[in-house]
Amino acid sequence: MPRQIVFALIVFALVLAGCQRGETEPPRPVSWTTSPRAEAPGRVAVLPVALAAGIGRSAQAATEAIAGALRELGKHEVVLVDRDTALEIAPADPLKDNRIDAEMLLRLRQRLRADAVLLVRVEQFQSYDPIILGMTAHLVACGDGSVLWSCTAHFDGARAEIQRDIEAWNERNAGSASASVSGWRLVLSSPALFLRYASDRMVTTIPVAPDRSVKMPFIH
Repeated sequence: MPRQIVFALIVFALVLAGCQRGETEPPRPVSWTTSPRAEAPGRVAVLPVALAAGIGRSAQAATEAIAGALRELGKHEVVLVDRDTALEIAPADPLKDNRIDAEMLLRLRQRLRADAVLLVRVEQFQSYDPIILGMTAHLVACGDGSVLWSCTAHFDGARAEIQRDIEAWNERNAGSASASVSGWRLVLSSPALFLRYASDRMVTTIPVAPDRSVKMPFIH
């Protein structure tokens, strides 16, 4: 084998080893499925989040958190539906019944000119230390009712891997409205910041990665 090829292979092996020793992808207690169609809707209506039994009203802040995260993703025009309008359009909780009403989708298209709707349900929320959040979200096309993206997540602020991920997320958002001069630890004690962190981590799974369109949970 020519000496130049041998040298190139050695360099490649060293570079590969360096990559393997480097920072790995942050842990994400998130499972999702997505498709190229998930990026297609121009206008997405975000309904107020539904709350599972026993969840306090403070969890309703997840509505603005996930709408803001989706807006910053920059893929869609995001319309936040007020509660009164939402009650007229979607009086029932479609995620609780696991059934999406075709008439609801039609009303969203007609009244809000929405191409898709984001349906979110908070399954678990503990707003004191440690903050714990379980949330499910679906992006549904108003035209044919197909589910473009689904995501389920469970974030426990007491877990070390979540804290490392929050620290990395805070660094990435340094200088933005979601960053804090008090540092990443403030996220662990602020329900509003924790909801925004979780929402960001969920909606960033909407774009299809170059090598895969389905992601399984990191945490079991």
